[in-house]
Order: sequence, then structure tokens, then C-alpha cells
Amino acid sequence: SEGPRRYIERIDINGNTITEDKVVRRQLPFAEGDPYTPSYKKYAKEGVNDLGFFKSVDITDSPGSAPDRTNVAVNVVEKPTGEFSLGGGYSTDVGVIGNVGLKQHNLLGTGVDAGISGTLSLWQQQADISITNPSFMDRNMVAGADIFFVENNYQTYQNYSEGRYGITLRMGYSYNRYLSQSWNYSLIRRWLSNTWSESSWYILDQQSKSLLSQISTTMMYDRRDNRSAPHSGYYVSVGGDVAGLGGDEKYVRGKISGGYYVPLDDLTNSHDWTLSFRGGMGYMADWGNGRRDIIDNFYLGGNNLRGFLDGGVGPRSVGSPLGKASEDLLGGRFMYNASIQLNFPLPFLADMGIAGRAFVDAGSVAGVRVKTLYTNPATAGDRYAAISGDRVEPRVSAGLGVSWKSPFGLVNIDLGVPIMR
Repeated sequence: SEGPRRYIERIDINGNTITEDKVVRRQLPFAEGDPYTPSYKKYAKEGVNDLGFFKSVDITDSPGSAPDRTNVAVNVVEKPTGEFSLGGGYSTDVGVIGNVGLKQHNLLGTGVDAGISGTLSLWQQQADISITNPSFMDRNMVAGADIFFVENNYQTYQNYSEGRYGITLRMGYSYNRYLSQSWNYSLIRRWLSNTWSESSWYILDQQSKSLLSQISTTMMYDRRDNRSAPHSGYYVSVGGDVAGLGGDEKYVRGKISGGYYVPLDDLTNSHDWTLSFRGGMGYMADWGNGRRDIIDNFYLGGNNLRGFLDGGVGPRSVGSPLGKASEDLLGGRFMYNASIQLNFPLPFLADMGIAGRAFVDAGSVAGVRVKTLYTNPATAGDRYAAISGDRVEPRVSAGLGVSWKSPFGLVNIDLGVPIMR
């Protein structure tokens, strides 16, 4: 039955020796004078915990100065928020990796996240400086900036290297607890180099520098119970990119993705079983007189289609009659992918943070997007390069994987086997 109405008289923040009060208060779903219900305790605790600044969070209430008044206390225990990382590893994308980073997730107690990092590997070099204010101008707005340098040597599966440096300005805001939108503006200088003599002219045509000026937006509706390891709920994301506000590229690109997570607690009597369905789709169109660089195309394979070569699904140029025996991965205008995955515990290993998964992935890339087509031997001459793989029929793979929450970070290993090539 409905009880008497209560209103919040006072909010006390206790235990925050470094973090400013306003950083905690803006995570609360209420303020002084608002109506108060017991369910607010849950939402308040989740909001403060999401900051990641505290070892523990406890929300208590006590009677106020009148029967319809309540005082709320937020009791926190702070933890270190600075982070120095020095590590190494191995990735099938870039080989042996070494990285170093310095981050502060709660700069001077203001909630601002700032950091500098660098990565060096056999096939990639990267440096990044970033800063993010989750409550810009004390409003419901995230603002940040990144300055970066990246150089990828794709010689393991592509016949060229690609580099870029630039700046990205970021802004985002929430309409409510579940709906949010973000905006980015990027100004990036790119180049393509280290081509092979066997490369097709679709690759050789790219050997120059270009300037990308792009504005992007993404709208997300997220009802997952946990964003990093969801067990139930769903999300839908819709976004787009527009290039051509200056620079050399002129295109419009749209993307949509989503996921649905089904808990299997009733069937398994365990909270560790989850069935997930995820998928996405994207399309890009050119306007004006842009360069049509293939590095802007959609690519599929590797992490987003396990069991296939990185970028290996979709259009590719094959060897020419003049003896060029290599294959160049070109990407495409249109992409879709889907995945069904079952997450499950592994006997005797759950306490070590090791879990298993079984998956089926599918998807395709189609629509040739290059500067100039050289598919007619009579007119292209030695620049002729036939194109294969340009079809929308799905490629499918299946496999097993494990994840380990190790003391050194998250380790993922997936073994995917192509079923439909």
C-alpha cells in the first residue's frame, strides 16, 4: 500500500577526502527537496560506484526535522585513482606489444580523466594524449580531446603501411538514464607508404598524403545491466560520419548496431550463463570530388568476424596478367555482421577468473570503392586488376574461446573456423 510521502531535507557526503562533493552529488538521481523513495538507494549506489573512485559505497537514510522529511548520507571509502602501466603481450593483429602509460582518473579530485600512453610493437607504433571532463561546465555534458599519432605496418596481411596523426574533439550528453548522444570532430593527416612492387594499382594509387576533416555523431539507447560484462538487457546504437568540411575526403557514412542479452539463470541455476545476440550494418556514399581512399572503407574479419583474416572478407584485387601474384584487401561501401554467443563458466576455473564461450559469427562486405577501376584489360593495360569477393552472401565461422581476468589485464583467446568462405 502507498505510504506517506517523504522529501529529501539534506544530503551528506562522507569519506571523500580527495574527491569534491559535487563530483559525487551529480551521480545521484535526486537533490534536496526532491521526493524520496527506497528505490533511489539502488540507483544512487550504482551511479556513485560507476565513477570507479571508491572502494565501497553505502547509502543510508535517517529521519529529518519533520515526519515527511528524510536525510540521506552517502558514505564512501576512496581508493587510488592514479595509474602507471608498463606491460607487454602478443596480438594476432600487431605481433609482440610493449606499452607504457600514465593516467589519473580523478585529477585533483575533480573527476577529470587525463592520461598519456604509448605502444610499440612489431607492426604498430602509437602515442596518445587525452583528457576528458565528465561534467563539462558542471552540466550534464562530457567533453574531451585526444592528440594522437599512429603508424600501422600491415605487411602481415596488406601490401602497405598506413600512418596518421591529428586531434579529435569529443562531446556527449545524456537525455536520461538510458539514452545518450556523442559528437566528435576529427582533423587527421594520413599517409600510405611502404607498398610492394607486387601491389595492385588500387594500392599504388593511394601513395600520397591526405587530410581528413570529419564530424561524427552516435546515439545510444542502453538497457544493459553492466556495460563491460552484460548479463541481461539490450542496447541500440545509431551513428554517422560526414567528411568534407575541409580536407580531401568527401563522404557520408551511416552505422547501426545492437545487442540483446538473455540470462540463463532459470535454466542453469547459475548467474554465469549468458546468451547474446549482436549485429550491425553500415553504408557509405561519396559526394563531391573526394579522393575515395580505401582506408576509409568498411572492413570485416579478425575481431569482428573471428576465424577470418583481418579485413579479409569482401572485395579484393587479384593478380594481374603481368605476374603480380599478391592479393590486396580493398574493403567496401556496405557491411553487415551478426554474432550469437554463449558465455559459460569453466569447471574448477571460475574462481581464477576464467570463463568460456562458444560463438557463431556471420557477415559480409560488398561494394567496390576505389579511386579508379582497372577491371577492363583492354583499357587498363598493366594496371588491370580483377576484383573478387564483391558479394553480399554471408561468410560464416564458428568456434570456442576463453577469457581470463588475469592480474595483468584481460586475456582473450578465440579459435574460429570458417564454415562458409
